[in-house]
Amino acid sequence: MIHIWLPTQHAPLRLWQPTTQTWQHADNWQELATLASLQHTKSKTLQACLYFPSVHLLKLQPNLSASQLKALGEMGRRYLFEEISIDAVDDLQVKIPPTPQGSEPPTLFGLHATAQSQWLQAAALVGIEIVGLLPDFSLLPISPILANATDSGSFEGFEGIAAVYYEDAHTALLRWADYQGLAITTLMLALTKMPQIHNLHLITPTTVPSPDNLPNGVNIVQTSLAPTPVSDVTRHDLNFAQTHQGTTVPAYAKIIMSLLFFALLTTFITDGLRWFYYDHAQKQAQILLSQQYNQWFPNEKLNTKLSLQRQLADKLVTQTDVQPSVLSTLATIQPILQQYQLTARQLNFQNNHLQLQLIGNDTHKLNQAVADISQKGIKAKLGQINNAAPASAATASETAPPATTPLAMIEIDL
Repeated sequence: MIHIWLPTQHAPLRLWQPTTQTWQHADNWQELATLASLQHTKSKTLQACLYFPSVHLLKLQPNLSASQLKALGEMGRRYLFEEISIDAVDDLQVKIPPTPQGSEPPTLFGLHATAQSQWLQAAALVGIEIVGLLPDFSLLPISPILANATDSGSFEGFEGIAAVYYEDAHTALLRWADYQGLAITTLMLALTKMPQIHNLHLITPTTVPSPDNLPNGVNIVQTSLAPTPVSDVTRHDLNFAQTHQGTTVPAYAKIIMSLLFFALLTTFITDGLRWFYYDHAQKQAQILLSQQYNQWFPNEKLNTKLSLQRQLADKLVTQTDVQPSVLSTLATIQPILQQYQLTARQLNFQNNHLQLQLIGNDTHKLNQAVADISQKGIKAKLGQINNAAPASAATASETAPPATTPLAMIEIDL
């Protein structure tokens, strides 16, 4: 594994050289990848730990216990950073390093996924896989006084806290515990806000500050220590490259994926119900069609394997070859009946056979009307002629003999 230090967003990259125990500068990612390939000639994929600028790290220490923070859940812990985060907290990855039992409340560290993606993509373009993502203050060694106190489990006998300070042309870092550190702009301002720091260990090549620029009671110790990589990167509690519980996935991405899933599920359910209803309606229509077909053609069964249009083709052709319809026939004979002053009293139609019961003034007109109808190409014949009393017979005098009118039946074959 190679170790890469990015002091600031636009500063030169630094590659750790294990043989010389120094940091080698590179102007860009491509140059750094070339230098790294010289160290690992046999590796096809270079795995690296990137120490990102601590200024990107959000730090918060709420007055909540570890159990309360756990009960908040991932989303709830993100919203604790709303007051100190400039960007939205939906994509924030939160880490809670362990704290000694009985000490202060846990400290929360947050890093936005947008910043992570920039570094991961830049490294991936040159064939480097980032498996470790740590804040750069973790490069600083812990003060010997603080280390001894940590091993003994107590800070008794020590006045204040011992911190380690590093400064170069691109960054200034301060660290005072395993998971406590930050990037600062002015040492005097940082020490003023942290009066509990009494011992300050300076790391090469940090310039020794003037005592006049330091608060009273701060002891300066010059050491030969230097920023060095972390030995066990993958198990480090502040490794933001670990996608534990999927925390690197932005919340809005989860919402979008959930909406897409429910949209697809709704589409499948809707299509399934639509297919079910259409299939049911088709079966019902087939049953009704079969029943209607049996009524039309009782001696023939509907063949479901053939289309209805194909089965009715011959029958429809036959119907088009028959004689004119009833309405056209009546329209043809109506002028003739009016010409001879004949009145239709009853009309019967059955099996292409039309019967008209007519009343006229005399038998001659009935015979003449049938003859004219036949000349129109209609097969008509005159049936038996009977005498019938007219409708006005009820008003006639009782002494006068009742008048009679001929009543005849004309039969027409269509």
